Amino acid sequence: MIYGSLVIWLKRAIPEDFFMSKLLLLLHRKPSSCVYKLTHSEEKTMKTFYFTGGPKPGMQGKFFQRLEEIGGTPQGWVIYPHAADDGQALHIANVDTLQDVLDHLAHFDGLYEYGQIIEVHQARA
Repeated sequence: MIYGSLVIWLKRAIPEDFFMSKLLLLLHRKPSSCVYKLTHSEEKTMKTFYFTGGPKPGMQGKFFQRLEEIGGTPQGWVIYPHAADDGQALHIANVDTLQDVLDHLAHFDGLYEYGQIIEVHQARA
C-alpha cells in the first residue's frame, strides 16, 4: 500500500491545482513514465504565513456575517480554533504574498484583531 500512502503524501505536499491537473494524469501511467518536470511558467512561489487572531469581543456575529458575505475562508487558508475556546484561532495561509493576507483581513476592519503575521519556510528533506 506504499502507492496509496505516496498519493496521500503528495496531495498534502503539492498545491491542489497542480496535483489535480498534472499528478493524477501521471499516476495512471506506468511508473517509468511518471517523471514530470515543472516548466518555468508552472513554478509557483507560494509563501506560508501564520498568525493568531479572532473577532473582537462582542463582534463575533458581525464578523461571521462579513465572512459569509465575502465567500468564507480563502482557498489555501487553514484555521485551527484554540482548544481554550477563547474565540482565537491559529491561521495558516498559503498565499502568493503577505499583501494577500492583509487584503483579506482588511474586510474585517474594526471587527477583528490579530497578532504579528510570520512567514515560515517548509522544512526541506
